[in-house]
Amino acid sequence: MNNLNNMDQTTTNQTPVSASSNLLEPTEGLATAILQIARMQSKSIDRLRLHQAITESKTDFAPLASLPVEDEMTISDTTQVWQKVLREVLIQTGLEGMEVHDSPDAARMPALSWLPGVGWAVIRNLTSDKKWLLDVQGVPRTIPADKPLPCVRFIYSEEEDEGKRKPAEKMIRKEFLKLKSTFVDSCIAGVLINLIALATSLYSMQVYDRVIPTQGYSTLGVLTLGVAITLVFDIVIKFARSSLIENAITQMDSSLSRQIFARFLNVRLDQLPGSVGSLSAQLRGYETIRGFLSASTFYLFVDAPFGLFFIFMIGLVGTPYVALVPLVFLVTSLAFGFAMRAKIDSLAAKGIDAGNKKTGILVEAIDGAETIKAGGGSWNALSKWIDINNQALTHDMEMRSISEKSNYLSAMLQQISYIGLIAVGAYFAAEGHMTMGALIACSILSGRAMSPVTQIPGLMVQAANAKVSLRNLEQIFALESDNHGIERPLLPEKIQGQYQLERIRYAYPNSPKALVVQNLVIQAGEKVGVIGPVGAGKSTLLRVLAGMYQTGEGRILLDGLDINQISRQFLSERIGYLQQDHRLFSGTLRENLLIGIPDPGDAILRKLAEQTGLLNVISNHPKGLDLMIVEGGKGLSGGQRQLVAFTRLLLSRPNVWLLDEPTSSMDSSTEQRALANLQAYIQPSDTLVLVTHKPQLLAITNRLIVIAQHQIVMDGPRDEILKSLSTPNEAQSQQASAQSPTQPSQG
Repeated sequence: MNNLNNMDQTTTNQTPVSASSNLLEPTEGLATAILQIARMQSKSIDRLRLHQAITESKTDFAPLASLPVEDEMTISDTTQVWQKVLREVLIQTGLEGMEVHDSPDAARMPALSWLPGVGWAVIRNLTSDKKWLLDVQGVPRTIPADKPLPCVRFIYSEEEDEGKRKPAEKMIRKEFLKLKSTFVDSCIAGVLINLIALATSLYSMQVYDRVIPTQGYSTLGVLTLGVAITLVFDIVIKFARSSLIENAITQMDSSLSRQIFARFLNVRLDQLPGSVGSLSAQLRGYETIRGFLSASTFYLFVDAPFGLFFIFMIGLVGTPYVALVPLVFLVTSLAFGFAMRAKIDSLAAKGIDAGNKKTGILVEAIDGAETIKAGGGSWNALSKWIDINNQALTHDMEMRSISEKSNYLSAMLQQISYIGLIAVGAYFAAEGHMTMGALIACSILSGRAMSPVTQIPGLMVQAANAKVSLRNLEQIFALESDNHGIERPLLPEKIQGQYQLERIRYAYPNSPKALVVQNLVIQAGEKVGVIGPVGAGKSTLLRVLAGMYQTGEGRILLDGLDINQISRQFLSERIGYLQQDHRLFSGTLRENLLIGIPDPGDAILRKLAEQTGLLNVISNHPKGLDLMIVEGGKGLSGGQRQLVAFTRLLLSRPNVWLLDEPTSSMDSSTEQRALANLQAYIQPSDTLVLVTHKPQLLAITNRLIVIAQHQIVMDGPRDEILKSLSTPNEAQSQQASAQSPTQPSQG
């Protein structure tokens, strides 16, 4: 049971450990140092991967803690240890690696070093008095330039140009080639397996030609023992190949899923498709591609070449005329496969698209089950499901029909090939051009030679599905991401919160109406309220200010910088955007409170929960902060979900507050508490933009903007605007002026 009343406050000492300390956690401050260097070089690093890599490397870093004395000897002893482990951390984080230097280069800053007894130090520059200026967890420190100071510089991965064609294909090919050695080993194992299969054919030939006519029992024993040994090797090699393939697929799946999901998370909000279900099905398409790559690799480099090799062996063991029989049927089967390729590709595309739509309808029905039941709309949802299911079933049955018929035809060709080989071989055996044992061996080899034929139908279907899945992935990768087209997003020191909107225009897809703002200036530290009728564009304005949407026209400046050029991650850390329909995720209450926020400790969480009223929710459940939240926050009321989001906002302590109806689902007492918290936490230097329909919330604002017909129709001091709105003639005049398409807004 996790009860907040029994929580102990957790504090973190940010002062670097002195040389006299008995223990120093080697990983303390490493993430901060790496992120600081990346920021100084205008690079972005995946924080989740970084923290995961550091956590997994704690044991490897442990030897550094046993050398607490800072001198030249310990620096030399620990250099190889920390550099080796750090390299692995950087690679796991997504960097190419690092450059190792015995001493810093003033022309190539910043660099990172480990000082025994002190910790991780960011080397910033060389001072005028010949000392290296270091930053140890925010504390400046200097070291004489003549002292040994091994350091490293980061090597970043070359980012793919989003304008390049087929980025998904390049990504998959790159991951596949990373495992090239594993697949080569698997192919070598496949070669050995096929060579062992050749031994059984030769064994049969020797038994019929040498053992039976001469009753050579000793020869039979030696041959049988040899074949038995090869069969043992065969099963061992098969198990080894299976293990290699499983490990390769696991690594490939892990890397691809991470990259694809990370790419999805980087897609700009206004670029996301409307159907969540279809999108989720498209994202999983990499599994189909990976399966096809694994299967086709062995087919192209092992099975198909050995099919020809076995035909060659038939000609060598028997006669060339006997070898012509399986060769003709092999070519016929390949020609038939290529002839059916276009039809299979078409059916695969239709089938996958219908399957994606099915997933979309299913997700929509599950998410909106309450609405469907309350409105009696089950028949409508069922009708849509039946229609799309019939489409998917039709395409699936057509594909299955072609696949089965192709299998039947392949099996028939294989049987005809066998019969033809026996017939031709029997004629040449009767004429004395080949032995009975050679005929038996050729019949066995023909089965191995025609084996690639039986794989053609399945590979054709896999290839078609992989082709469509790759097309769907390319469509996702074609969506514009945050900071689209910006090679190095800006990372300013801080955000003051001054906005300037110049002739912006934003319209939702397939919507004739657009939010239009000719000119709007919000000074840093201003507290602005936004009111207006439903659907006027208030929430859209907040999303634009948060950088979630990119306007089609005009530009938005934040502290004089184009907001589209500022790093999305940096904006998320500095701008507190509380949307109206905040969504909770599957996990614990603690995890939902700390999304994107470092854990401040249970004492601070308890204090904030008590201030906002969330403590009542926590205390009434035996698991407290470990209360499990169902996907979407189901099980909590609308007010409780909004309270969780509000508490998280206070935890983030932003410089800019963008609030969209922050108390719309709260009762009056909770709303008053929320208002008091906003007044206490929003600093005079912070910028606030508050969208609300509740007059009492306007008490924390000093300026009011009225939006109507997707335009700003009134803008000025709060009390003056409220007084104007209370006058019927003035209000009607402002509504009439909103009809003008060129109505400017006042900043």
